[in-house]
Amino acid sequence: IFETVGITFSLPYQYSYQHYVLLTHLFRAPNGLCSSITGPKYIKAAKEPWMHSSWYKPLGQILITNKCLDKLAASCVDFYLAQNA
Repeated sequence: IFETVGITFSLPYQYSYQHYVLLTHLFRAPNGLCSSITGPKYIKAAKEPWMHSSWYKPLGQILITNKCLDKLAASCVDFYLAQNA
């Protein structure tokens, strides 16, 4: 694709070309990660915890919230597996 566009040697383009095919296969998007894929994950991991924080130095609060949500999700899976075992 870079040859048809007429891009000559440029280190950033060469670097991205190495990963172009792999990212296309991994994420099913022409340029690797698509905003429609990353958008919902960003909202769940950053925006919602930020809205529930005190807004004063929220990064630590966001990290603690995400850690608690991860533990809660893991325990739900454990309870489900224990119940159906």
